[in-house]
Amino acid sequence: MRTLLLFLVFTGTASASGWNSFDEARESILFHAINLAILFGVGTWLLRGKIRDALANRAGQIKRDIDESNKARKDARHRYEELEARLTGFERELQRMRAEAEEDAEKEKANILVQAGEDAERIQAAAERTIRDETARARASLRREAAQISIDLARERLEGAVDSDDQARLTQDFLSTVQSGGEVGNG
Repeated sequence: MRTLLLFLVFTGTASASGWNSFDEARESILFHAINLAILFGVGTWLLRGKIRDALANRAGQIKRDIDESNKARKDARHRYEELEARLTGFERELQRMRAEAEEDAEKEKANILVQAGEDAERIQAAAERTIRDETARARASLRREAAQISIDLARERLEGAVDSDDQARLTQDFLSTVQSGGEVGNG
């Protein structure tokens, strides 16, 4: 296929350039090819030092680039290992901190429970004291009230049982006892 394409290009060029036959075209192409080869040969011979230097420089640059790339890769690997070690250290530190926080929380919970127990005992003791005090006040109040009721009942009985004759007699007995210096109620 390539050969056919080259044949068409060259024959098209030969007929466009005014060549009358294929042989003329072949001779012209051969002439141009030889000229091109000579040109490349002379150019290469004249420029061989510069080409060699350019190739050597390019090879050196490629080697330097490869060395830099290897160094950068090693540096990146080293940095990665450092970061990985730090990350592992951070994870361990995080686990340690989490364990400490849980331990502190448990201690705080225990302290709160102890404090709550003490507060409950104080509240219970205060409530018991209040109940005792209120009970004592209620008993005293009931005693006073009972005594007052008893006095009121005794007064009512005495008022109902003592008439004016008894009152006059008691008054006379009291006065005679006071005058004689004796005891009241023995006479």
